[in-house]
Amino acid sequence: MMTTPKRGRLYYLINTAAIIAGVFFLYSKYFAGMLTVIEDRTRSILLFLFISLLIAVIYCMKAFRLYIIFMDNRVVLKRFFRVYIKTMPVSLAFPLKLGEIFRMYCFSCETGSAATGILGILVERFFDTIPLLALIIIFTLLSGEKIITLVILLAGFLILITALYLSFPSIYAYANRYCMVSIRSERSIRLLRILESADKWYGRVKSLIKDRVAILLIISSFTWLAECGILMLFVKGMGDEFRPDIFLTYISSVFSGSTNGYVDLYVGLSAVLFFAVFIIVYALSFIRKIFAGKRM
Repeated sequence: MMTTPKRGRLYYLINTAAIIAGVFFLYSKYFAGMLTVIEDRTRSILLFLFISLLIAVIYCMKAFRLYIIFMDNRVVLKRFFRVYIKTMPVSLAFPLKLGEIFRMYCFSCETGSAATGILGILVERFFDTIPLLALIIIFTLLSGEKIITLVILLAGFLILITALYLSFPSIYAYANRYCMVSIRSERSIRLLRILESADKWYGRVKSLIKDRVAILLIISSFTWLAECGILMLFVKGMGDEFRPDIFLTYISSVFSGSTNGYVDLYVGLSAVLFFAVFIIVYALSFIRKIFAGKRM
């Protein structure tokens, strides 16, 4: 029987601080841009409701992808859903993807393993980056611009991680034999300990992606294509022409902070949607606890 990991005062303190900071970053980074686009272009509220519905579908797919990664690691579906809707708006609101650290922390607490929480999020980022890189290259070519630094960094990240993962077994075997031969050396003993630790992390990554590579790539490709389509529909719905540089700005905003009104509105709308669901879910949970306490 699965047991729920203990969550102490520090956990709730970190959660509260991260959520408050997320609201602050959401307001300071996106709110002004959101208001500018809304005020300048009077459009039917139905457009925003329709886009919100599509965004919700996309993030349901992303949640399913992450659950597939964690499904063998003591994460109950109900708890997973609550943690996901709590951490995603923080991830969207924080600059430079710093919110991913909060996600790693929360899922480490849920799985009872820091290695699983950290590696699970990194595995999700890895499979998310593969189709993203392909789209960035396509839109860069369509826009006629030069290959941006982001493409080089993402490509380098994918190549490095893939090469390291594929070559680790042979590197480990060779280094392990070397350490065994030079076992009397203190340096070799330290290296052997590092190797054993690295082998455990490698084994954890292997267990997180075992029999899941194809489905993770399919979901990641679908979500990015759909997200590109939603952004295109959103821009056209606001009465403008969708240009390749809008999508590139949307991606660059995650890493560099560059932005425009449509990016502000799209990302801000996503974060607001998550915060709204988070408030509703946790408010209902709090109310149920109050009524359950009165019955006792």
